[in-house]
Parts: sequence; structure tokens; C-alpha cells
Amino acid sequence: PTYQQMYSFPESFGVETSLVELDEENDWLPKLEDFEKEIKENTRMICLVNPNNPTSTKFSKDFLLKLIAIAKKHNLYILCDEVYQGLGQDEVSVSDLYDLGISTSSLSKVTSFAGLRVGWIKADKEIIKIINDRRDYHIISTGYINDYLAAIVVENYDKIIKRSRNIINTNRQILIEWLNNEPLVDCVVPEVGTIAFLRYKLPIKSRDLCVELQKDTGVFFVPGACFNQEYCLRFGFANKSEDIKTGLELFSKWLHNKVK
Repeated sequence: PTYQQMYSFPESFGVETSLVELDEENDWLPKLEDFEKEIKENTRMICLVNPNNPTSTKFSKDFLLKLIAIAKKHNLYILCDEVYQGLGQDEVSVSDLYDLGISTSSLSKVTSFAGLRVGWIKADKEIIKIINDRRDYHIISTGYINDYLAAIVVENYDKIIKRSRNIINTNRQILIEWLNNEPLVDCVVPEVGTIAFLRYKLPIKSRDLCVELQKDTGVFFVPGACFNQEYCLRFGFANKSEDIKTGLELFSKWLHNKVK
């Protein structure tokens, strides 16, 4: 499972894509040989989300270096969406490791300023020129107010990230404690990121479960079907801790009523 736009957007332009499956039994990490298997004569780019959405899988520097070795052999770009970086330790950007690495990010996730719609791309100068030439056709500049507010966010980045880490760490622990007492749900709890991918043990398709659950309790998850993974739920824990606790309690009660 991954962020859908990474493959559906290029497909909308007629670009051929291949998907490399993440392995839940391997903590949602893919196998390097699976990338090799999918490389064809017309392959031009490998795309990643690091940490991943929806699993928050973190691709380590060692993993990225091994993947870069594969990309170099075939002269491939590596595009890495790094929008969820900033909350963990020993984070690394693919654009710092590889000449054909392209890193993208924004203020939307870890700083919680999605409304500003401000982001950035880091890559080799030649790549940035190509991007800027294309960008001139549809976006001339960022809005002045958005740009001004984004500058304030960047100036106070450390304070904002400290706040975000406190929220995420507290809510991750709430999730861990809940999982310890909830036999109907499993999860590879992520080290970083603001989301997790839950697996539930009921014979109900994820879309149906999410619709019924929201209707009955007001609790909302993104169904795993949105990521081509049934019996899974995307859970975000960047909310108020009280809401997280209440929501998980309601979810447990609902699940066990369904078992009865």
C-alpha cells in the first residue's frame, strides 16, 4: 500500500506503472529483488514515500543506498515523497545520496499547515530547471499571504516540530496500550510518522466496516480498500489524545458487538 497519486497521477498521462508490494510480515518493508523484477526497458523512475503512507514504514539509509545501486545500474531517477519526515531520528533524504534523487516535501503534514499549500522539491540543478520550465505553464508563483505565513512557520520550525513530536509520541503510546488489550486488531506500530495501518479480524470488507462504524459511532477510518488492502484501516494519530482514546474505545465496543 502507498499514496495513490504516486501511481494514479502518472497513469492519467498514459505512463505505464508497476507496483512493488510491501510485506506486512517484514514490517511493511519491500524486498530489493522485487524492484529488480519490475524494471523493464522503458522504466525511468522508482517512486517511494518515506515514511510511507499509510504504513509509516521508514526506509533506512542502508536500504536507500542498496536501492540507489539498483537505480544506478539502470540509470533510473528515484523520486521520494518525504512529507512525513521531521519527527524521527537519523532521517535521510534521497536527494543527498544520489545525483538522480528527487526529494519532495511540504508544510502540510508534520507542521500541520496543510492550508498554506506550500512545498518544495530538492534535486540536481538540471532537474530543477526542467521542473521550473514545466511549472511556468500552470503556476507562476505562490500567493503572497501563503508565502509570508510559510516563512513564519519555517522561522519557528523547531518549536512546531517539538509540539508535533509530543502529540505523536503520546498518541502512539495510547495506540500501543489499546492494541495490547484489543485481540481483534493487529498493527505494525511505526517508529515515526503520523499514521498507522491496522488489520482487523472480522469478515467485513473495509469500506462496509468504515461506513457502518461511522454511522453507528461517529468514528472514522480510511478503508484499506483505498490502498488495495482489504481488512485494513488507515489510522491517523495526530488528533487530541482525548479523542483518540474515546474513538478507540468506541471502536473496540463496536467490534465486539459485531462478534456477538
